[in-house]
Formats: sequence, structure tokens, C-alpha cells
Amino acid sequence: MKIEIRNLSKTYGELLALDNLNITIEGGMYGLLGPNGAGKTTLMKIMATVLKPTSGTVFYDGYDVTKNPIEIRQIIGYLPQEYGLYGDVTVIDFLYFVGALKGISRTEIKKQADQILEIVNLGDKRFSKIKTLSGGMKQRLGIAQAFLGNPEVIIVDEPTAGLDPEERIRFRNILAELSLGKTVILSTHIISDIEDTCNILSVLNKGKILYQGNLEGLSEYSRGNVWEIEMQPECYNEIREKYQILNVKRNDTGLSVRFISSKEIEGSKPVEPSLELGYYCLLNKVKGE
Repeated sequence: MKIEIRNLSKTYGELLALDNLNITIEGGMYGLLGPNGAGKTTLMKIMATVLKPTSGTVFYDGYDVTKNPIEIRQIIGYLPQEYGLYGDVTVIDFLYFVGALKGISRTEIKKQADQILEIVNLGDKRFSKIKTLSGGMKQRLGIAQAFLGNPEVIIVDEPTAGLDPEERIRFRNILAELSLGKTVILSTHIISDIEDTCNILSVLNKGKILYQGNLEGLSEYSRGNVWEIEMQPECYNEIREKYQILNVKRNDTGLSVRFISSKEIEGSKPVEPSLELGYYCLLNKVKGE
């Protein structure tokens, strides 16, 4: 499956939410990383045919989201950032309802639902009402409904937000297991979600694409741009006024401070590149200054 986002823009009144995006996605787990308010959810909604673009379009193997939404809905599964769940409906009845909306026969829904519920560790909750599920269980139910119908493309928007660390790891593992042979687009502001599941990503901020490529390339943005220095507390305000501070730790002799700078300052030492540091450097536009 080849997905092509071409010259895509979206405005809400005077607000430019997406600004002429161009991205090509060809299989595997693809990450979309950016801070809250970057435009990620708007892009996911357009890709899922829920929202129409102002200009430009998205192609799925040649099918246009603006002209062929019905055909595209038959090949995608979508887990939005927020989706309504009827608390008094049981887990299995919810999946029957979603499956019917997707045009799947009742017999096939039962077969698929039984398999998926086991994979997402909800097999023993099939007859439980949704209101009795924990937040993590509801997210796992969300991914179960997205995979009903065996779609070729899965779009998930901020799927681990609000989950505790253990549930976040469980969710990522389930997503990786179910996504074999499919194209998965994972939108998140959580760097570890991308680092643990994706090989290719785009970074989106203020409606613009800042980076496209592999994780190693993004990590390199921090090389020579992140420094660490030991200092006394009374000197901290001076460095805070001049540089973007990433981390401050107290130690036996004072403070250990990590900061972003395109130039070394006396007494500092470089910090090894990482995806997190590269992302912060990119957002702060250090590279190429």
C-alpha cells in the first residue's frame, strides 16, 4: 500500500492548521511525531476521510480521499484520539456494532472478534459492559475495533496518552503484533512510542513538516547541540536566561545542567545524541544556525 499526501492544507477560518504537506508512506510502522497542537489530529482525520482538506489530497494506491471516501473506508481502520463508547454496551456487542457499520457479516464478526479479543487480552471481558473497563482496556478495545475487517491501513491517533507505563508497553506490543503485513500510521507526542515501534517518521509542528526520515537522522540533530555543565546554584539563572534548558539535576557539588546551544561554552561537555534530544533540537531550530 502506497499512501501519498500531496500539497495538503487545512484552514479553520484564519488558522492554518496544515501547511502544504507532502509525505509518502510505503508499508510498515510510520510515526508522526509532534507537540500538542501541531496539526497531527487534523491530518489523521483527513487521512481517515472524517475531515475534508482545504486544498491538496491524500492518495491510497491512487484512490483520492476527496473523491473516493467510500472505497478508502473499506481498507482502513481508525482509532481516533477521542471516540465515544456506550458504557452500558458489552464489549462483544460493541464489536458487532462496529463490524456491521463496516459491512462485515455477523458470522465473520464473531470469528474475527474472538481472535482479536484474545490478542488484546480482553477475551475474558467480552460480556462485560464497557463502563466497567479500565482506561487501558478501553484503548485495547479501540484497537480491536480498528482491526475488524482486516484493513490494509491502520491509523491511530495518540493511542497511549493517559496510560500508565505498563499499559503503554502492552498497547505498543499489541499494535506491533497485529500490524504485521499492514501499514500503520502512529500519531503521538510521546517519543518512546515512536522509538519503540517505528523505523521511519515525520515531525510536524505548527502545521509544517520539519523532518522526514529515519530515527537515526533525527537523533543526529542533537550532535554538537546539547551540552552538560556542572555549576553552583547561584549561577543557574545566568545560563537559564541564555539557553534552552533540557534538564537540571542536583548532585553533591551543586547542579548538573543540560542545555541546547549550537556552540560549546567553557566548562561544558557534549551529550551523546538520542532521538529525544534530536527532537528537542529540531523544535528549537538549532540545526544550521
